[in-house]
Amino acid sequence: MRVLGRQQLSQISSRVGYQGDLRTLASHLDDDDDLGVEAASNRLVFQCAGLIANASAAEIAAMQAVIEQATAAAVGRRQPPQTPAAAPQAFPPTLVGGTPDPTGLSAADAFSLHSRPGARLKLVLDFDGNTLVGGVWNQAKGLQQIVTPAYDKDGNPSSFNAEEIADIVAIWHAVAEDYAAFDVDVTTADPGDAALAGVGQKVLIGGHSGDWYGNAGGVAYVSSFGTPGMPCFVFPRNLGPNYAKYVWEAVSHELGHTLGLFHDGLTPNPAPGALYPDGTYYYSGHGNWAPIMGVGYYKDVTQFDAGEYPYSNNPQDDMGIIGRTLPRLPQQYGPSMASATPLSSSGAGSTTAVINGILSMPNQPDWFSLSAEAGSATLAVAVTAPFGQVTRANLNAVAAVYDAGGAVVTTLSPGTLDIPYSPVNLPRAGTYYVSVVGAAEGSPATGGYSSYGSLGFYSLTVSYTASSAPQQPQTPVNCVGYWSSFGPCDASCNQVSTMVWCGSRRVRVVLV
Repeated sequence: MRVLGRQQLSQISSRVGYQGDLRTLASHLDDDDDLGVEAASNRLVFQCAGLIANASAAEIAAMQAVIEQATAAAVGRRQPPQTPAAAPQAFPPTLVGGTPDPTGLSAADAFSLHSRPGARLKLVLDFDGNTLVGGVWNQAKGLQQIVTPAYDKDGNPSSFNAEEIADIVAIWHAVAEDYAAFDVDVTTADPGDAALAGVGQKVLIGGHSGDWYGNAGGVAYVSSFGTPGMPCFVFPRNLGPNYAKYVWEAVSHELGHTLGLFHDGLTPNPAPGALYPDGTYYYSGHGNWAPIMGVGYYKDVTQFDAGEYPYSNNPQDDMGIIGRTLPRLPQQYGPSMASATPLSSSGAGSTTAVINGILSMPNQPDWFSLSAEAGSATLAVAVTAPFGQVTRANLNAVAAVYDAGGAVVTTLSPGTLDIPYSPVNLPRAGTYYVSVVGAAEGSPATGGYSSYGSLGFYSLTVSYTASSAPQQPQTPVNCVGYWSSFGPCDASCNQVSTMVWCGSRRVRVVLV
């Protein structure tokens, strides 16, 4: 603070929309060697040297096997595959829980991917090379041109081989999962810089940081989303090199900076034997979990977080801060048992219903109803498919079945991110309800993680014997809606009140 002065620091804080006091911002600048103020623009910039990493020979061999065999394992954290793998999709792919990446795509296909093609806001993943002229980066580095080469693993940047295309699809799919809770299109189709002004952020993915910048795995200006001439950069030759898992973690990380997020690290820990007694600004996680804004390379589950783990140095509400720029998706299906979305049935007899959805609100289940005869049913929930054995899902799914009176018939939480096909006994004919929600694993204080970032794509499959008197069709009503900057709540249902998320707090709203 002494170097910059309170006035300049206040201007910087206002420009990036920093939510915190000036002393805390000054502490970030003092302690995080990768955070600085770029003099030409007076903006905060992250030069993420802490993201540089080399993949092990085993990791590289395993990833290579994925490409060569064109296979995808079922989703699971620690256990062997339990759910039959779905067939790869044809082009264009639709992001659906459990479905592997499409194969056999051309380069033109790979540069036409969209997670939400109708969304106004865009996160553009640029893999095919770029020349930046007249941007803030050019001014900062004194360069007339900044050339980013195409993503290249075989030494031929003029074309894309099957392995490079598979990486591009895998990276896009993983980043789309990280931002699934928001109304934004993660895309590899570049609409041009002019079309992104105010509504999009481009990340340039290619080359080595030493080509023009310095020592970094990625670089980004803080809160630069939608600002012309300010793409962020990820340097895949510094990440593995060219290891897809490292690249997608770095892409989501750098995009997070452009949306206002700082690094997730650790404060000093005086405990004997502590791994980081002096603290660190890049936390690599614990147990099976790591924060996206730390280093997510070495853990299966990586999520946005709110600094809930012990000795966290950053209490930012990641989802709330991202939500200032990218609106949170409204809930797609019924938010309560009273407004559950009916599962479709073609009539009495054996039937299977499949629902594809996105959980976008922490601790807010999607609810479904069905009319079934007594007897055996099966239920499964698939989450975002892995890339080979490398997990991409953020969602730890839990499902429950309830009878017409609201009593729990069964809860399915098998210790994997997905729920493999599981038998459920329905004791009598009648109406039943199914809820799907993102769950915690243990507690952040004891080596687990909360449900805060347990969000993303899922596919629910329920097989049962439909009742001879099926439910009357209903129109699903959104009783959660948006809140605060996300828009008004839809109060057209019969609920007296409902729970909604306001920032990081869950509050009750009376519907009038």
